[in-house]
Amino acid sequence: MKRLILEIILGVLVLALSVTTYIFFSKSKLVSSKEQEVVNLNLESDKLKSQINELTNKISESSSQLDDYNKLLSIISTAKIALKSGIAINDINAASEATGSDMISERHLAIGAISMIINGENDPLAIASFEKALELVDLKTKLNAVCAAQNGLSASGRDIKVLSECAPTMPQKKDNSDAPQNVVGR
Repeated sequence: MKRLILEIILGVLVLALSVTTYIFFSKSKLVSSKEQEVVNLNLESDKLKSQINELTNKISESSSQLDDYNKLLSIISTAKIALKSGIAINDINAASEATGSDMISERHLAIGAISMIINGENDPLAIASFEKALELVDLKTKLNAVCAAQNGLSASGRDIKVLSECAPTMPQKKDNSDAPQNVVGR
């Protein structure tokens, strides 16, 4: 009987040890999976921190650009106030009349720019001045001059990027394969 009690106690101990081992390993797997999740979350956190740093740098760059734009806005506002009387436009017109020559495109551009600064982008004088400047500029002649200069520099061996409109066209060689060949000695 003692032996039977001892075997039952031993069996209960083995069973208890088995259950404890099973619980330990299942908890170990759970802890291991949670540990992997923590590692993944740490990696994601590092990525997010680097993205935050990049965005912070971009914001500081944008802030400096915004400061530059605010300075330009201040300059344009000052120019607008100073030119509001229209004296500058009258002086440009008077200078053109004093020289006795027709208004060149640069003078029309100046009048358009000053008028746009003073009265805004929808000013009829500005629009008319810009349109007149476009009419006065002979783009075909200027393009031909640019093409000639670029092709000349390219021909002299300079490494220059030639506009696609200026690329020289090579005459195509005729294929004389159908023409009779002169054979000496026939």
